[in-house]
Amino acid sequence: MKTKRWISVFLGCLLAGSMLSTAACGGRNRGKVGVLRIDAFEGGGGGTYAQELADAYKQYNPEVTIEVNCNPLVPEEAPTALEAKESPVDVYILNGLNIGSLCENAEGALASLNDVYASKPKTDEEEGTKTIEELIMPEILPSMKYGGDREPYVGNYYALPFVSNPHSLIINKTCMDSLFGEGNWEVPRTSDELVELCEEIKNLNAKVDVAGTQYDVYAFIYAGNALEYWRYMWYPWIAQYDGEEAYTDALSSRIDGVYNRDAHFSDGKLEAMKALESIIKRENGYCHPDSMSNNHTTVQQYFMQGRAAMMVCGDWVESETDTAYQPDLMMVKSPMLSAVGTKLGITDEQLSAAVKAVDEGGAAPSGVSETAFAEITEARKIVFTLANTQIAVVPSTSVNMEIAFDFLRFLYTQEGFDISARATGGSRLPVEDYQLDEDFVSSMSMFERSVVDIAESDITYIFTGSNDPIVYRAGLSDFLRSEKPELSMGKRSNPLTAQEVFDAEKSMVYSNWDTYMSMVS
Repeated sequence: MKTKRWISVFLGCLLAGSMLSTAACGGRNRGKVGVLRIDAFEGGGGGTYAQELADAYKQYNPEVTIEVNCNPLVPEEAPTALEAKESPVDVYILNGLNIGSLCENAEGALASLNDVYASKPKTDEEEGTKTIEELIMPEILPSMKYGGDREPYVGNYYALPFVSNPHSLIINKTCMDSLFGEGNWEVPRTSDELVELCEEIKNLNAKVDVAGTQYDVYAFIYAGNALEYWRYMWYPWIAQYDGEEAYTDALSSRIDGVYNRDAHFSDGKLEAMKALESIIKRENGYCHPDSMSNNHTTVQQYFMQGRAAMMVCGDWVESETDTAYQPDLMMVKSPMLSAVGTKLGITDEQLSAAVKAVDEGGAAPSGVSETAFAEITEARKIVFTLANTQIAVVPSTSVNMEIAFDFLRFLYTQEGFDISARATGGSRLPVEDYQLDEDFVSSMSMFERSVVDIAESDITYIFTGSNDPIVYRAGLSDFLRSEKPELSMGKRSNPLTAQEVFDAEKSMVYSNWDTYMSMVS
């Protein structure tokens, strides 16, 4: 592998320039010239990926020293350091950052990544054929930009997406086979079928032996400290009903691109909340009764042990869960919201048959028009991801900015794609042109392969959150009251119905709309 001469020249020039910049700032040396500092979040995907990427990059750039700090606290430490403009870091890889606020309130704490997006992936002297902007899934690109109206930030990229795996409904196949017998059950294709499956599981009154103790088996389990995981299933329900464009617009409180107080209160949202209420409502008995009082790692262990047949979670559930139990798990797309069938004038049985036909590449079943089938086909593509929050950024105070940009170009090569995927158990860059190595896929667990199957199918990603000023300036977020809707509907005492939660949120937004608008402008 060749050594890049420009790095040596660049380091010499940068050293001289850095003496001036640190003197101008009172002599505070934020970083080390020629030492690329990478701080990366250690989460469910493990903590080796950043070091492995750094080691591979150094093979092409032996003059560069790289320091990697990978730990769970990076997302908490980064905002403070960036706001103060005193970060010694050159590249942050983390799960979420308020880009709009940093641009407007910290006077450009982040470096623009426009040059990275306009460049092509690069190892040493070998470049790709497409720019990084051309490679990234188009639905993800807007989230990587500043979303406000303040110059000079308008239209600039400030983040680069790092991973894009789907998050969705997960089924414990081992548990389901134990409950019904292998081959005697089907993955639910509609939300009504999902509720029917929950009722069947409850009526079985089944138990599972865990280390000599008998435990009741429930249809679902979830975590009180991670109620937002439910959104990986019911937010797609909203988008299935309303359409992906209307769903995305609503995240920014817009209808047809214009601010509108009704944007959050679509028919799809109410129908999706009603379907979720049927599952999460305590009196129905579908969810493990200790769900709300346990954290995500505990309920993931319970799930692996077979104390519940289903949960809604991310691609990290296996790698993050420390347990001796290793069941066969499978991630599946969110079932189709049954209200979509009602909207289209077909029965739930016809909707289910249409979903099956879409999945199997078939034609519209009897009783389903071509128009309805086309709408179902589009709705079936919708999958939730956290790709808009799993990002890499470069502080504007970096003393190794060009090296940092070069590292990001390496990240987006096929080699970078492969390294990060292998180190994280299959998490992938949001690039359709790259596919995982076949040998790597063949070594995966059933669960990991099911994630790959969804990720490499014909999908349209949706997200939560928005980079619009109404969110980061005015504070109008996904859930609008102090209590999350999943909590309101799942409480033991005085739970609210979906309609009550919907109406309460609507009342709050209506009464404060003028305030929101004043804060936006």
